[in-house]
Amino acid sequence: MEQVVRLKERFLAHEMDGILGRLYQDPNAQVDRYVRALDAYAQIYDGDEEVFLFSSPSRCQLAGMHTDISHGRILASSIDLDTIAIVNKSEDSIIEIVSQDFDMEQVDTNDTIKRMYEARTLVGIVRGIVEYLKRKGYRVGGFKAYILSDVIVGAGLSALASFEVLIASILSSLYNEGRISAFDLAKAGQFAENVYYRKPGSMKDQLGCALGGLMALDFADVQHPSYQKIEGTLKDLGFCLCLVNTNVNEQALIKDVQRAQEELKGLAVYFGEEALRDVDVCAFYEAIPDLRSEFKDEVLIRAAHFFSEVERIPHMVEALEKRDKGALVSLLAQTSLSAEKSIPSLGLALALCQSVLKGNGLCRIHGEGEDGTIQAYVKNEAIEDFKEKMDHFFGAGSTKVVHVRPFGCVEVTGLDEVL
Repeated sequence: MEQVVRLKERFLAHEMDGILGRLYQDPNAQVDRYVRALDAYAQIYDGDEEVFLFSSPSRCQLAGMHTDISHGRILASSIDLDTIAIVNKSEDSIIEIVSQDFDMEQVDTNDTIKRMYEARTLVGIVRGIVEYLKRKGYRVGGFKAYILSDVIVGAGLSALASFEVLIASILSSLYNEGRISAFDLAKAGQFAENVYYRKPGSMKDQLGCALGGLMALDFADVQHPSYQKIEGTLKDLGFCLCLVNTNVNEQALIKDVQRAQEELKGLAVYFGEEALRDVDVCAFYEAIPDLRSEFKDEVLIRAAHFFSEVERIPHMVEALEKRDKGALVSLLAQTSLSAEKSIPSLGLALALCQSVLKGNGLCRIHGEGEDGTIQAYVKNEAIEDFKEKMDHFFGAGSTKVVHVRPFGCVEVTGLDEVL
């Protein structure tokens, strides 16, 4: 904890570059961002106040599209687009948050009553996180925070989950000596999002932000998913990870995804199960002749995608752990083809991406597909050409290079002490 003015001096003198280098691919590019956040805090509050700095990553889904809802598996990664906060601990019970993106909001930690009008609001999220932590026996209290995010909204990077994990982590650090586990930080975010924000969903987004690094998530028990951390990065294998915003009709894609989710649940019910994960894969393929009279072929294609992804992800984990580039490329090609068949609305965007890559990488639908974002694994030496051509197709700035971030939410100023 240091004074705002002193922290600003340290950033400008590049004394923080070593710490930033642990979190970001280009620490120099982050100096101005942190200085802007510190200046904004000083303007709203007091530059002489002592503050903490926090950083919460976003997350990228690498494989397992649409599988969590059917109790499947997901391969994901925390990435270096993040939400940062300048934080001062308060002596009262009021949490006060403000950002360049939203006006000042306040939540009293003594009041966690759910309000219908706070659904789909950040106030609802904060109140829900406080309620969850109190139920778990953790301490809560007030703080002031100026928040700044470079997580692209609407690109499937879990901007909301990044915010949720940030708030929970601040409360863990300020009032619980940082003892709240990454799993509970994620669970607090999911609870707030499901119950107070009123948006259903699994923990995949929150775990992707809280755990840090590459990870395999297993939703066999959807309320208590298991996870495995994977050492290394994609760059170690010669790839850059790119996200391309294709600017397609998002509402049409959302309808595609929602329909797919409902149809897969209906297929599970056909076999007398709650989720597709519980259906025997051999029984599914043996029943194809009968299923074709009950379900559209596209439903069966999505189910085949589910079964193949659930089987494929452990092999992808093994390839990553062994640094087996050949095996990983083969598996990525398989998951790319499988995902493409599941969401045909993005066919043109994928075709354009493939025409640019040729032998220099692979592309697939990112996340659940409803955001219209394409994910590409591009050879390091081909990245600049790829960015230029994809920006030509979809508009300047459509292509973003992201990197695996090894850490979940951290107190930036204390990073050297905890690693």
